[in-house]
Amino acid sequence: MRRKQKQIPVLFKTSKAFSLIEILFVLLIIAFIFALASQKLIRKGKKVKTTFDKMIRLNKRLVILSKLHNQTYRWVIKLDPEGKEQYWVEKKQTRKKKGTGGGKNLDSHFFMDKSFYPEPESIPSILNITKVESPFWAKAKTKGLIYIYYYPQGLAQETRFYFTRPDNQAVWTLYLDPASKNIQVLKKGGRLGK
Repeated sequence: MRRKQKQIPVLFKTSKAFSLIEILFVLLIIAFIFALASQKLIRKGKKVKTTFDKMIRLNKRLVILSKLHNQTYRWVIKLDPEGKEQYWVEKKQTRKKKGTGGGKNLDSHFFMDKSFYPEPESIPSILNITKVESPFWAKAKTKGLIYIYYYPQGLAQETRFYFTRPDNQAVWTLYLDPASKNIQVLKKGGRLGK
């Protein structure tokens, strides 16, 4: 009589088909990678929207404060071809020139108003300002300092900023409308979306 050999349990079968568990495991890994990638895209979209919201609020605040305080402000934007754009607010201060007795010799200068931002505010690196246009300029500006003035009578300078997002080539236009004193953010082909 033959003795029965002990059978060793086989953990992995050598068939060429995938088991249901293997397929579910691969799908779980793909879902996890997709969730991570989509969170990153959502965060970038929120950063773009937050940047435009800050600029819209700044515009409204400058329009109101210039009227309220009968003061001239200017929004200064530093364009950098390397993508390190910054902006800040300056306030006009008028003083009598030294050594003059009459009040007609006045000296006017703009100084950074730190009540808005203690130091220049940076535009996130996911956005680039490609150019800025205004009917007051002979041609569009792509580098250097841009000045947008806010007078006590209201915003008097129509300006268009063209933004791009290099990672997905999205394009936005930020339009300062002198008639409504508002900023409109338009995405190429429609309104600003997520």
